[in-house]
Amino acid sequence: MIQIIKNFKNKDINPFIWIFFPIFIPLFFLFVKLINVHFFINFFQGENGIIENGTFLILFFAILISISSLKEIKNKFKKKNLLLIIIFFTLGLIYFAGEEINWGQHWFHWESTKFFEIYNDQYIKNISETNFHNISSWFDQKPKILLIFFVLFGGIFCPFYYSINKNIHNLKYWIFPNIYCFPTALICLFFYLLDNSYKFLCYGRPGIDIKCKYIPSILHFRTSEIIELYIAFFLLIYILSINLRLKKI
Repeated sequence: MIQIIKNFKNKDINPFIWIFFPIFIPLFFLFVKLINVHFFINFFQGENGIIENGTFLILFFAILISISSLKEIKNKFKKKNLLLIIIFFTLGLIYFAGEEINWGQHWFHWESTKFFEIYNDQYIKNISETNFHNISSWFDQKPKILLIFFVLFGGIFCPFYYSINKNIHNLKYWIFPNIYCFPTALICLFFYLLDNSYKFLCYGRPGIDIKCKYIPSILHFRTSEIIELYIAFFLLIYILSINLRLKKI
C-alpha cells in the first residue's frame, strides 16, 4: 500500500491505466452480459470479437513502447543483457499480436498457403487459418504456460522483492515486474482459476455451450480469450514501467 501511495505522488504511470482500467474491464463485461447476453456473445467473443481485437490493440501499443525502450537502452543505458532481453521480448510481442489476428487473415479474409493447409489443424468454414499456434504445442500451449507463470508469479510476488531492490545496475531491477503489474496479475489469476473451475465443475465449451449448476451463468465466459487479454495488458504495463524508468536515467 505504501508503494502504491508513493507511485500516486510520483505520477509515474497514470493510476487509471494500472489500477482502475484492469478492474473496470471485467465489470464492464459483466454489465454488458447482464443487459444482453446475445449481444455480448456476438460482439465481444469469437475470432472477430472486441476481446480478441482489443488484445491485438493492446499488444500493438506494447510493441511501440518496447521499440522505444530499445532506443533508450541503446542511447542512454547501454546494458547489453537488458538490450537482448527487450529484443527477445519485442519479438515475442510481435508473434503474440500476429497470431492473435492470424496475421491479418481475420481482417482481410485471404486463403492460407499450402503450408498452413497441410500442417494447421484448425479450420474456419473449411479455410485453413494462417497461424503457427495450431501446428504444434511448442508454438502455443508451452509458451502460453510460461507466460501465465510469468504473469501470475512475477506479477503477484515479484513486486514485493522489487520494492526493496532499487539498484539500477542490477538486472533484476529492470526485469522483475513492479507494483504497477500487481492488479492486472490478480485479475488474470481470477480468470485462470475460473477457467480451471469449468474443467472440474462444468461441461461444454466455455462461453459457447457451457453448462454448470455450481457457477452462476453470469460468470460463463470464454475465459481463454480474457486470460489472453489480461496477459497482453500485463505485458503492456510491464514494458511501460521499464520504459518510464529508462527515461528517468
